[in-house]
Amino acid sequence: MAPRNTYRYRFIVDGRAVHIGITIDLARRELEHRRRWPHGRIQKVGRAFNYDDLLDEALASTHTWSSEWGYGFFCPSSFYSPTTLAHSPNSFQLLKLHGSVNWRPKLGHSGPVAVDAITHHHDWSGLMTHSPDIAGQIADQLEPESVIVPPVLTKTSLAEQPVLRIVWSNAFSSLQRAREVTVLGYSFPSTDIASRTLFTEALQDLPRDRIRVVNLAGNGREFNATRDTYRTALGNIPDARFHFAGALDWIQHLPNRDPVTP
Repeated sequence: MAPRNTYRYRFIVDGRAVHIGITIDLARRELEHRRRWPHGRIQKVGRAFNYDDLLDEALASTHTWSSEWGYGFFCPSSFYSPTTLAHSPNSFQLLKLHGSVNWRPKLGHSGPVAVDAITHHHDWSGLMTHSPDIAGQIADQLEPESVIVPPVLTKTSLAEQPVLRIVWSNAFSSLQRAREVTVLGYSFPSTDIASRTLFTEALQDLPRDRIRVVNLAGNGREFNATRDTYRTALGNIPDARFHFAGALDWIQHLPNRDPVTP
């Protein structure tokens, strides 16, 4: 069985996009949406490359983080094994504020998805490659659309997904307790209203010189734009707390770290 492509799409009704999503099965997703919008049509926007779960896979490879407990809620593997429950909650949490490409609901759970209906579905173990028939049967028992909410939506839209209420609550608590915060490669878009509100409210008591921004900027105009964006949202972060040579350069110059190879 060949690896399945993942697609970004819009569902169009009367020339207007009424739904935006990611799926591995465009035809099936179109039929499901037509139950609600009989005269609509699906429009493929493009391939969805799974950069979204690169960090997840890298963390899992360290054997200090497990995807079952590492997202801020219990998220069992779609390739369930008895060892799943042997993992204990992680001290390190990867809190994905808008969901994840690899969060796949069990078949029959669409719309707002119950937390216990979500699995993490990925090929880090190589099962999809080495046992494609088994992997295909498992995939057929999952919804084709991942649990993802686009970042342009409001807090009300995010609250419709129970799992995201848990993740956002954990994120707020973690930021509020933080003694120092480093932001890597986040553009802080003005359209992501909910995320901006999360950071401004959770970090309101943290001294601005305890916030560090690491980004990649090529010229003075980009430097100034990034500083202005962050200062508008979070206040007067000192110039010295901005690092514009990119995340890799910043990591390589951390004290007591081995060199990082790109």
